[in-house]
Amino acid sequence: MTTLDDIAQKLVELLMTYLTENVKDKKIPTLGSSTDLTSDLELESIQIMEYVVEIEDSYDISIDLESLSNAKTINDLAQIVAREMN
Repeated sequence: MTTLDDIAQKLVELLMTYLTENVKDKKIPTLGSSTDLTSDLELESIQIMEYVVEIEDSYDISIDLESLSNAKTINDLAQIVAREMN
């Protein structure tokens, strides 16, 4: 069984890959489960949506916009992924 920490770690890895490939003009900070996608990383909504597509593809799930609107941190996203996997 996949734990919330495992999911959060995978999301950090996916985010690091996304940032490395798509956000070249900013220094990438240390990422963790409490990293806030907007205030810490200054990601725009389109960038967050692109990242969410990566998550959905990786886990073969669909995240609804209502759930996504309440997600601010990587841990928030991990909780959504865990819920969608069950």
